[in-house]
Amino acid sequence: MLTPPSTNEHAATPLSGLGALVDERRVAHRTHHPLPVSLTAMGSSDVHRCRAENISEGGLYLTAPSKCTLTVGQRCEIVFADDSVRDKRSTLAGERCYATVVRTERPASGGRDVVAAGLRFDQPLFI
Repeated sequence: MLTPPSTNEHAATPLSGLGALVDERRVAHRTHHPLPVSLTAMGSSDVHRCRAENISEGGLYLTAPSKCTLTVGQRCEIVFADDSVRDKRSTLAGERCYATVVRTERPASGGRDVVAAGLRFDQPLFI
């Protein structure tokens, strides 16, 4: 089930990009680089292979298979795949953290078999 963007206590700063107006809710700088992650919704044993599209100290934006039903407020466990060690952010390989879904949407280029979500980490992730 997809949910509308959530309201955030941080003031939204409008950014212009490709002619569209986007609200920026993150405070920390985000790194744009796809990283493989596994996502497990709390209370579920289903593990979904996803891709972190970008990441910051405070959270991440990921794409997941549409069968991964994410809703705003849902708690999840995120594990960065060991194969991310080939990337310059090798300190994330095998890292396990917990996050809350703050936003879900259908990505414009992802098709019907993909869902995108923004998650906020419980504790900052120092990258």
